[in-house]
Amino acid sequence: MTSHKNIEIGINRKTESAFSLIETLVSLTILTISLLVLFQIFSGGLYNIEHREQNYKAALFAKSLAARLGRELPLETGLQKGESEQGYEWIIEITPYDTYHEVVLPQSTQGQLYAIYIHLKWQSGIRQKNLEFSLLRYGEEQAL
Repeated sequence: MTSHKNIEIGINRKTESAFSLIETLVSLTILTISLLVLFQIFSGGLYNIEHREQNYKAALFAKSLAARLGRELPLETGLQKGESEQGYEWIIEITPYDTYHEVVLPQSTQGQLYAIYIHLKWQSGIRQKNLEFSLLRYGEEQAL
């Protein structure tokens, strides 16, 4: 009888630890997408910070306008317009406030209660921004 030996035909390959081209491309694609997402998050955060800072500065400017009413600016019924050095265009609208709105007034209060509306407009890059503020203030009654 003849004995046959099993003969393996083939090439012995050593297991390689290197990455293939496809694996490298897939990992680079995932890395790129991750970096783009992070960039969007950070740029959106920076935009929000800048937007809030602009609104805060506008609110401070409106507060300074309100403080100037009755001193540098007349506290009287009507419209007043102006432009600031900071680039704000402003309109102040003053109207007598009706006391039938059930506002509890101190008994020692004299004068007229005014509703004051402050409209601010400014340019931010290519966008135009607007903010409006309203407040009540006492002033001397105007003679009709």
